[in-house]
Amino acid sequence: MKLSTFENTVEPIIVERGLDYFRRNMIKEVLKKNESHFEFEVKGLKRYTVVVRLKEDKDTVSETSCTCPYETGPYCKHQVAAFYYLNENKVKDNDLIFFANIRLYLSRLYKNELIEMLIDLAEKYPAERKFLLSKHAIYRLYPDLRYLKMTFVETIVSYLGEEPIVDPYNIMDLTDDLAQVIDVAKEIDDAEVYFNTLFFFYTEVVMLKKVTDDKMGSLDPLLMYILYETKQRLSLITMVSHEQKLKIMIILDLTTDNQLYIQHMSDTVRLLSAFKDHLEEEDVRTSFISILHKKMDSCINIGDKRNYAELRELKSYVENWYGGAKL
Repeated sequence: MKLSTFENTVEPIIVERGLDYFRRNMIKEVLKKNESHFEFEVKGLKRYTVVVRLKEDKDTVSETSCTCPYETGPYCKHQVAAFYYLNENKVKDNDLIFFANIRLYLSRLYKNELIEMLIDLAEKYPAERKFLLSKHAIYRLYPDLRYLKMTFVETIVSYLGEEPIVDPYNIMDLTDDLAQVIDVAKEIDDAEVYFNTLFFFYTEVVMLKKVTDDKMGSLDPLLMYILYETKQRLSLITMVSHEQKLKIMIILDLTTDNQLYIQHMSDTVRLLSAFKDHLEEEDVRTSFISILHKKMDSCINIGDKRNYAELRELKSYVENWYGGAKL
């Protein structure tokens, strides 16, 4: 396969996703072992290693592999991102210009010089104009999170057809793309806004369970990733005002009141469990236990003994650990 014409031999949807990965700088590390042997670290929900070996002409791929589980076609989106990288960074002497060198050069330019450069690129490549203008701009609108939530939903919709998603590799690709949106949310400073956003993401992923046949189990790791980020931010909860902590409990209560969380009670328990070690204030703790009571009543109504037992254990943990706030 020729690097210069690889797009002709790869499924169009994989080309599109690989190009998107390349454009979004999902290649986090490039190791040039020799003139013809390269290793790439590409970020998805997990990090994958892509190996590309070239022949003497530096344009023919003699060997390539990726550590991701994709098996539907000869090349995955992570490999395609690597192919784009190699094509983009070729120069006449067949050496490579590495991103670090480009960043160093750009860091020496004045703001007006960078603006002129972007204008020139937009004029030279009109098809890339929207990408150049919107790549970072939509995430500068905090605390208005309409665009961030819209991006999350539109990413899901782009994978959904009229039928449930059954291709496990499409689900894997979807979870990788959603993880990137979650990563952007880390930039939110306001705790109330941040948890509102994470709960929205969590709910959307739980809903995805209803319209997918997730044979490879890709959605649960994505939920665990959201819970991990929840716990990471909760570890800084002492820096949050008391009033905001109470508001976060209200958001948590409203979120789990959704009928969806009764149908997926195990995911509800996991979400609530993330808060158990961060309830020092008594009225915050009281609000949390009130939420537990509501979920326990729901378990009784639907005959869910297993999750009822887990919620009761969680309630006992909170009461015993903090020594109070019983309702």
